[in-house]
Amino acid sequence: MTDLQYCGNGQLGGLVGTELWLSEPLKPHAFPEAYRYGHFNGKPIRFLCGEKVGYILTDEYPAVIEMESPCQSQGCRSISICEEPHPIISYQSACLYNGACFYATKDGLVMLAGSQSKIVTTHLYTKDQWQAIAPWTMIGVVHDGYYFGFTKTHSIRFKIPDNIHEEVQIETLTTLSIKPLAVYRSDQDNLYFATEEGVYEWNTGDSWKTFKWQGRLNTLPGYTAMTAYKLVQDFAENRVKHTAYKRHRSELVQEPVILGNKIVIDSRPHRLKAGYSTLFFDVEITGKGEVWEYHVATSVAELGQE
Repeated sequence: MTDLQYCGNGQLGGLVGTELWLSEPLKPHAFPEAYRYGHFNGKPIRFLCGEKVGYILTDEYPAVIEMESPCQSQGCRSISICEEPHPIISYQSACLYNGACFYATKDGLVMLAGSQSKIVTTHLYTKDQWQAIAPWTMIGVVHDGYYFGFTKTHSIRFKIPDNIHEEVQIETLTTLSIKPLAVYRSDQDNLYFATEEGVYEWNTGDSWKTFKWQGRLNTLPGYTAMTAYKLVQDFAENRVKHTAYKRHRSELVQEPVILGNKIVIDSRPHRLKAGYSTLFFDVEITGKGEVWEYHVATSVAELGQE
């Protein structure tokens, strides 16, 4: 048996081959044939169980088993197969938070809530960008409403939606410098990281780590000169770097032009390189001070009206 889970109702559950086995209530040693479930639409890879529902993540369609009502007979649990094929590609990316399940697929991070499933990283990554972070190597956990995902090449953190219909916003995505071998969230919602140097707790200690926030590539409707920007932040030193990309013969080529690269310590408007129009640009912010908002405009006057 793999993925042994306590389901909060006196039952244990786990995967045996292509089946889900549940124990008798309050009898963790007994897994009778009447409490075995199979015939999923795909091979079960991971099982996660909460107090109300359990999630069977497969190499094709995920399934949800209802756990809340009493079960005294064979096959009494209701199982729903999700409509969308969302095969799990990283075993350690899967986690539960507030009754929902999150895990990595080839197209993005999926949120399962009840029998509904949805890719929640659509606004954060294109499919090519998602593949570039090697999601099949991801380990993940949700802490304080944020999903922490760590791959062999990237470490990311972003706020998950409160419900499956809410969109994840790009401004909540942050790149982290931490490269853990394992992560763990305790029942008290404390987050721990294991690295080669030792075990660390998130958001403790007497010093701040350097953050790095990089927005996705911005595409303008026509050639536009973005000449001013501002941060809404506390008074700390944060470096802001704007990069535009030249376009030749209707093709985007890797010829970056630095529009601005300076340390900002306030929330006043600041100027970018004047007279340079572009269709594509991005921004990168690094530092140790908290940043709440970022604004960019075609003039300082435009920012002053906000």
